[in-house]
Amino acid sequence: MQVFLSLLLSVSMLVLPNKIYATETSVAPPRSYVVMELQSGQVLKEHNMNDSIPPASITKIIE
Repeated sequence: MQVFLSLLLSVSMLVLPNKIYATETSVAPPRSYVVMELQSGQVLKEHNMNDSIPPASITKIIE
C-alpha cells in the first residue's frame, strides 16, 4: 500500500503543473524609487527619493 501511494504521489508531481503565478494585486507599491541614466547620472524619475528606508534584512548590510 505504501509503495502504491509513493508511486502515485511521484507520478502526480511529474504530471500536474507545479508553477504558481502571483496576481498583480499581490504586488505592493514601492515606498520610494529612483530611475537614473547611467552615463550622466541624471535622475529620470523619482518618488520619495530622499526618504531613509531601512534594509529588509541584515543580510544586505553584510554583503
